[in-house]
Amino acid sequence: MKELIKEYCKQLRWGNGLVKNYASIEADTHEEFLAKLLEMELKTREVHRKNRCLRQASFDVIKTFNGYSLDHIEIPASIPVNDLKTAAFLARKENLILYGPVGTGNYQRFLVMERN
Repeated sequence: MKELIKEYCKQLRWGNGLVKNYASIEADTHEEFLAKLLEMELKTREVHRKNRCLRQASFDVIKTFNGYSLDHIEIPASIPVNDLKTAAFLARKENLILYGPVGTGNYQRFLVMERN
């Protein structure tokens, strides 16, 4: 049966991740199982799309917040640091303004403003 599922996934151009992971899905109904299976495929495709876009962009260096210290930066108490890291202000349609010494790459202050 697993080989048949693998062949169907191949024909549908679905990833092999479904073949490896479908047995771990716990569901009470067929509909719930199908919904979880499709959600798994959508999440996998989103990750692959983002990775493909990053490769196509040919960035010299991909920077993250891992190991980055925000100690020298003054962030207003009204702005959670996690909002900066996840860019949650975009979903709320707010602008982010960074200001500090020119050319140093060290921004001293963050300011989030609501867009109209």
